[in-house]
Amino acid sequence: MTIDPIQGKDNDDNEFGYIELSGENGGYFFTWRDNLRDTLRSIEPDQMDRPRRYVSTASLERMVRRAWRSRYGSCRADAIARSERSSCELACILHG
Repeated sequence: MTIDPIQGKDNDDNEFGYIELSGENGGYFFTWRDNLRDTLRSIEPDQMDRPRRYVSTASLERMVRRAWRSRYGSCRADAIARSERSSCELACILHG
């Protein structure tokens, strides 16, 4: 799997990325949101080039988490400023 962290912008001007499965196996889109939790929730299969093999949600989320850290450094506390924080976000804030 490879990830293109910024493949374009959607109709609402949000940047989105793409996780391409190896070979001609399709892929998944995700949209950059204000926090990691919502970014992870945005992962969805490509409707035009549907994934042709199973990929676990954990694997997809791991790829997006790496892209998040690469994009924002260890973590951006200001980007995760909501009262509800996922354990991943908390761990990122506490441990960098």
